Amino acid sequence: MKVFRRSLFAWIALLGPIFSQLAVSAYACPLQNPTGAPAQMESKDNMAGMPCAEMGMAVNVEQPALRAQHCAQGNAPALSAAADGVQAARDMAVAAGQLPDSVLRLGVDNLPVNGADRWSLGREFMTMRRMGLMQEYVSADKRQVLRRRGELDAVRQDAARHSLATTLRRDVATA
Repeated sequence: MKVFRRSLFAWIALLGPIFSQLAVSAYACPLQNPTGAPAQMESKDNMAGMPCAEMGMAVNVEQPALRAQHCAQGNAPALSAAADGVQAARDMAVAAGQLPDSVLRLGVDNLPVNGADRWSLGREFMTMRRMGLMQEYVSADKRQVLRRRGELDAVRQDAARHSLATTLRRDVATA
């Protein structure tokens, strides 16, 4: 059940931004107006460099402010960097709530490198082989605290991303 919830959360986290981007692009770059008749559209030559042009869509000239905001958000590297930072913080929060990886150690001590018994594991009585498996144990309480701290960091970074997007929209609207 735990694996199902994690995979469900992962799919929602993966598909959520995709569907939200589709919704924004469909609103900002409509192919038809609500009556079903083709709206007044700009040619693709006037749209060079806009995200709508890369998607092969025409832009509705009746909504220039919305188009400008959409294109500014699509072309802002700071927003995509902030979104990547949020995803990284969420991934680190998940990792903080789990036990560290087990460590397998293999080794050979006192292996002869010269003479008649060189590189032999069995002829020299002083040669020792070592093998070990180690697991560092972190208490459940500490893992929970670390996971919660990571989740709060992800929320903080997401709020900063939203603030950056709001500032960008405001700057585009006042320009």
